[in-house]
Amino acid sequence: MLTSHLCSSCLGLLSPGLTGCSTVPDFAVMHPASASQLSSIHTKYTKIDDDVGGWKSLTRKLARKKRLQKELLALQNDPPPGMTLNEKSVQNSITQWIVDMEGAPGTLYEGEKFQLLFKFSSRYPFDSPQVMFTGENIPIHPHVYSNGHICLSILTEDWSPALSVQSVCLSIISMLSSCKEKRRPPDNSFYVRTCNKNPKKTKWWYHGGPGSVVTQLIVGCALLIKH
Repeated sequence: MLTSHLCSSCLGLLSPGLTGCSTVPDFAVMHPASASQLSSIHTKYTKIDDDVGGWKSLTRKLARKKRLQKELLALQNDPPPGMTLNEKSVQNSITQWIVDMEGAPGTLYEGEKFQLLFKFSSRYPFDSPQVMFTGENIPIHPHVYSNGHICLSILTEDWSPALSVQSVCLSIISMLSSCKEKRRPPDNSFYVRTCNKNPKKTKWWYHGGPGSVVTQLIVGCALLIKH
């Protein structure tokens, strides 16, 4: 009577006289009783893979939480000029913040009050935060759309895990402070009608020197929106 045993190298099933492991379908025909054994082994290792994946996911969540707590503390203790963390916004969730902002003295926005909304994905800080102006007062600026979306390279292609919420705040302060004329982007109406609610879904085009945040939308905004 022929018997079968497990192959120690690949966990396949070998039968006397066979030079290699049988595939699962073939072996299921040749030795029906052992097919369930293969299924059990597959289930066991699948569960191990799932457990490892779950552990990695938990590790990422803990790392993100630790990073956000560190940045939250830094923003509370040493905020950029004119910036204040809205404490109520972080009472229920650490992944969504509102930062109150006041226009810098000597600029076109002096004394004006704005609010910035920060949302952090599960991949933060490797993925940039979603940042936009929110509330009743959206600054009138060539790179700020009337729905609060901001055309700023640090929020997309120039983002780095080494950057932080404070880095973003300072960039936005600089962007507003250097403005020479209050006006909306030329494509504002079309963009606001057709864009995704999430500004990170927009493919922005930047050109110019360091710090430039000029937007170039080619053949209409709709072609530059990721669906």
